[in-house]
Amino acid sequence: MNKEVQIIGPMNFEPKDINVETYSIIVDGGSNHRLLLQNFITVGDNDSSHLKEEDIDYLFNKEKDYSDLRGAFDLISPSVESLYLFGFSGGRRDHDFINITECYKFLLEKEQVKLFLDKDRIFLAKGKYQFEHLGTFSISTLINNQVSIIGDVKFPYIGTLEKFSSHGLSNVSYGQIEVTCHKPVILFLTTEP
Repeated sequence: MNKEVQIIGPMNFEPKDINVETYSIIVDGGSNHRLLLQNFITVGDNDSSHLKEEDIDYLFNKEKDYSDLRGAFDLISPSVESLYLFGFSGGRRDHDFINITECYKFLLEKEQVKLFLDKDRIFLAKGKYQFEHLGTFSISTLINNQVSIIGDVKFPYIGTLEKFSSHGLSNVSYGQIEVTCHKPVILFLTTEP
């Protein structure tokens, strides 16, 4: 059972961030990156890949009403604790937004699962998490959520974080942070103080 999975998408990212040994799901145009991965499957509707349809492990119908990323999430084992997504930002704004909402939706029924969307966004399922960060961060939720943010932070918080609220904007971390949440949250990280 894989505790970590990386999902490779079509947009640009730093190939050095990829761990070639980690189990990977290559989503459609992600196959165009020509990475030398050791253990992977390919999925998608083949609308942006250079692969032949017979070379795609899970071929989705082009006439579907969900994204290829959503289809990849459907293949994730319940034992996975950490997901690393590369190549899912920087394209069309509607795709960026939908990818964020799909990541959030994926974590709704999970506990103690972390999802990293590129380097600057961390999605946390219900649970308690400790990590280190130096710099500014914002926290957001898409559902009213009981949240605790304590540790080396400028603005500790314990209470209800309202959906779509700007209340968690521009906090500052000086080291260790502990986040507890009852529903998924999204952390937007920067390194500037």
